[in-house]
Amino acid sequence: MGASGSGIEAVKRALAFEAVLGRVFERFADVDDADFDATVVAALDDIGSFVGADRAYVIRFDETTALTFMTHEWCAEGIPASIEDEQGRSFDEAPRQQAVLQAMRVNEIRSVADLPDAWAQDRDYLAAEGITAILEVPLARAGRLVGVIGFDSVTDAVPWTTEDITLLQAVAALFAQVTQRRVVGEGLAEVADDLAVAVDDLRRAEARFGSLVDRLPLAVERVDRDGNRLFANEAAVRLPIDLSGLRGLVDLPQVGEGTPGDELVAAALTVFTLGEAQAVEVDLPVAAGMRRATVDITPEFNATGGVETLLVVTQDITERHEYEQALAHAATHDALTGLPNRAMFDALLENARGFSAGTGEPVAVLFIDLDAFKDVNDSLGHAAGDTLLVRVAERLRSAVPAADALVRLGGDEFAVLLDGHD
Repeated sequence: MGASGSGIEAVKRALAFEAVLGRVFERFADVDDADFDATVVAALDDIGSFVGADRAYVIRFDETTALTFMTHEWCAEGIPASIEDEQGRSFDEAPRQQAVLQAMRVNEIRSVADLPDAWAQDRDYLAAEGITAILEVPLARAGRLVGVIGFDSVTDAVPWTTEDITLLQAVAALFAQVTQRRVVGEGLAEVADDLAVAVDDLRRAEARFGSLVDRLPLAVERVDRDGNRLFANEAAVRLPIDLSGLRGLVDLPQVGEGTPGDELVAAALTVFTLGEAQAVEVDLPVAAGMRRATVDITPEFNATGGVETLLVVTQDITERHEYEQALAHAATHDALTGLPNRAMFDALLENARGFSAGTGEPVAVLFIDLDAFKDVNDSLGHAAGDTLLVRVAERLRSAVPAADALVRLGGDEFAVLLDGHD
C-alpha cells in the first residue's frame, strides 16, 4: 500500500504554493515600467490557475468617490472578460461584501446561491454578474484598504481552501505596494522601501511552507532526469532513495529496453517514458539497517508537456509491514510449535490434489498422534504437555524431508503431506 493519496496531494500543493510565490516574486523583483501590466496579468494567471478560479483581477478603491475600478484581469479559457463593466462601480452595490473588506477581512463566498437573506442585495448583485463563488483578499497599505485581489467562479460553487487564502494574503502584501502606487502614477522607483517589506513578507511565507514540508512525516524529494536531487525535506535525508542509476538512461533512443534490475530506477524510467505515476514497495538501506517503504513517483511536466522532473514521496512502512507479516504468519501457523496449522494444511492439500489431477502423481498424507497424551496433561499439567508437543514437533521436523509439509492439526495430532513426485 502506498502513501495516502491525500498526503501526496498535500505535499504537491505545498510545493506548488512555493513555486507560485517564487514566480510572483521573481516577476516583480526586476519588472520595468513597460512590462508592468503584463507582469501583473501573468501573476494573476499563476495565482488564479493555482486556486482554480475562472477569473482573477485587481480592483482599486477610490475612497473619495466611493467607487471601484478594475485595473487588471485574467480569465480562464472560455471565460468572458469583465474589465470594461467593472469601472466606476459603487461601494453600495454590494454593501455586505464592502463591510467585510473594510474590516480587513477576507471576503469568502463559496456559493452565491446559498447566501442568507441578510445578504440578499449582495446575492442579487453577484448573481446578475453571473458569479457563483467569489474570494476577495484586501489590499491594504498603512492600515487602509486600497483595493482587492479578487477571484471569481462563474461555473460552480468553489470550496476555497485555507492554503488558497494564505497564498492570496501573502501575495497581497506585494500587490498592495506595487499595483496601487503604479495605478496612481507614482512609479515603481518610489516604492522601493515598501517593496522590500513586501518581499520580506513573501520570503517569510515561503519559509513557513518550506518548514511545513520539512515537518511532514513523508520523505519528499524532487529529482532530475539523471537522478540528481534538486530538493529534499528532512525526512528524505533520513530515508534516502538512490536514483543515480537513471544517469544517461532517460534519453536513450529506445528507453525501456535493457531496463536495469533496480526496481526504483525501472519505475522512474517508466514515469519519464509514459508520464504516468508509479508506486513501488521496496527495502531501503539506512544507517540502522533495512527499512521497508512505499515509494510514489509522480511526473512533473515542463511547458512543452515533457516530463522534466519527478516528485518522489517515500513512506516508511517497516512496522506496518512487520505487523502484517506477523498476522499472516499467525493465521497459517501454530503458535506453540511454529508448524503450519490446519488452515495451511487444507490449502496445501488442495494444491497437491490439483497437481495430482493434472500430472497423475500420487499424493500421500501421514496422520500422527500421541498415545495417552491426555494422561500427560492430567498428571503433569498443561505446561508439561506443551513442552512435550514442542519436543515432538522438533523430532518430526528433523525426520521429515524439506520437500514434504509437516503440520500440526491441533491437540496432539500432526500430519505430513508427502511430495508425490519424488
